Amino acid sequence: MTSTRKLLAAWALIFSLLLPTLSLAVEQAEVTGQISEINYEQQTLSIDVLDAGAERLSNDVMALAADFSRIEGACIDWSSEQNRGLSVFFSLEKGDIIKSHVLIEEEVNKASGLADISESFWTDLTKAGKLFPPTLIEAFQTPGAQVNIVVSLGAGEKESENPAPSIFETLSDKDFIFKDKTQNTPIVSGMASLSGLIKLIKSPEVLSIEENLDMQLLAPAGEIR
Repeated sequence: MTSTRKLLAAWALIFSLLLPTLSLAVEQAEVTGQISEINYEQQTLSIDVLDAGAERLSNDVMALAADFSRIEGACIDWSSEQNRGLSVFFSLEKGDIIKSHVLIEEEVNKASGLADISESFWTDLTKAGKLFPPTLIEAFQTPGAQVNIVVSLGAGEKESENPAPSIFETLSDKDFIFKDKTQNTPIVSGMASLSGLIKLIKSPEVLSIEENLDMQLLAPAGEIR
């Protein structure tokens, strides 16, 4: 009997050591993104990731399934606290900004909580005081928008022995497509996505961001904004 107890204790110890490793098989992240597609019938949506706890998710497109628990007849169980946290799903639309707790799995990424943060998100971007006019933000509210802009930069840290890299050295092609730099002036023009706009606004190097109206007039109708 004593040997059996020792064996069971040994297995319990092994399992307790393995449990943390097993729990890491399902990665979790707090993700903020803009809805690009939504299917109310299947309770799924796709988002352009703007911020994520997992670095590999940044600047990517993520498909999510609202993780509703069901009762008999496949009806959603609204008595479930988790389901009440997902109820906002049915009021969401393309272009909305959401924050979600996500369980990242091999087959499907499950949203176990959703919050519509559109109003505060757009307000915070305009409050930074770098957009001229502030209504420029409306051009980025369409999912996948690429907007022609002119960016005015400050003097930077040229006199420093170890100057910080230019904001444009840190942007991906998805963030910003460089078009031109006005000679002898700290002015850069190009096409920015929403993710690029966020990074430009947050950069202390950027003084102002304006819509490049000249480039908009030259662009084929419907091609870019």
